Amino acid sequence: MYRSLLYISFVFFFFSCSKKEKVLEYTNQYVGNLLINSSYGLKKAKALNESVANITGDVFIVINSNSDISPSEVSEVSRLFKTITGDLIVDTHQSIDFSSLISVSGEYRIFGSDVQDDALKDVGKMVLNYSGDYDYPNIEIALDVILYENFQQRRLAAKGTQLPLSQIDFGNLKKNNTFTCYGCPNGSLFFNTATVIILGEAVSITSITAPSLEQLELKYTGTLPSLSLIVPKIQTLTFYASSITQNLILQGSATASINAPNLSTVGGNVAVSGNSVSFNSLTTVGGLMEIQANTIEQNTGQPHNSGGSTGS
Repeated sequence: MYRSLLYISFVFFFFSCSKKEKVLEYTNQYVGNLLINSSYGLKKAKALNESVANITGDVFIVINSNSDISPSEVSEVSRLFKTITGDLIVDTHQSIDFSSLISVSGEYRIFGSDVQDDALKDVGKMVLNYSGDYDYPNIEIALDVILYENFQQRRLAAKGTQLPLSQIDFGNLKKNNTFTCYGCPNGSLFFNTATVIILGEAVSITSITAPSLEQLELKYTGTLPSLSLIVPKIQTLTFYASSITQNLILQGSATASINAPNLSTVGGNVAVSGNSVSFNSLTTVGGLMEIQANTIEQNTGQPHNSGGSTGS
């Protein structure tokens, strides 16, 4: 039902308020919207040749098992895209080639299947909803990010027919305003099946609940209002925040290695559990502190209120 409404709304948009089409000679640039959901739309796009390299307008691609066009046929056009000054909305049941695409100024929405987009560096808003990994280690700018955990695909994965979400990698993200999962508050992530999460220096996360997570790296180096990490299977956890205004809550596994090399101040309570905990820069804790670990490395250069550090 959702896809039907999405399809109807965009068809209406394209045919009721589309920009005047214009091919700018010698510049590989097309001004206008593209709708590729049939052989007619695909033929029209192919006729533009190299001018689709740089598009000023919105691109809407819909392919399903009943379409009269295939992802490989669409890829003959989409692999030419380099920049889109507008939105790119894709709903596909199989991968499409966007291997030359570098920038989308508006919304970049991928539903149904992962696509080939390893060259992508810059998007306005990113919305991802498909089975498999959200693997974007090369992207540097994504002002707003919304990630779905595709529950239907997760059920199919249990039957061996689809891949579950395993890795979320935005490790090179340098500019970001909001980062969240669908239905979650900004700065919060909840993923049942993710095993690896790597987030870049621009991503300010305050809460992660991930029962399957084994590796976590948070590269943000500023001050967080609070930090809650509920990751009972974590093996390696590193975060680079310099201070936390309120509480730090970190529930790790009994074999977890936890490292916060830059953390100097926690204004509230500290409650941490793992195997080894390294807080070498931590000098000030405003509330109670309880660290349950076999090995604890902590800077005690300045006094702090403490409910005790517990090591077995």
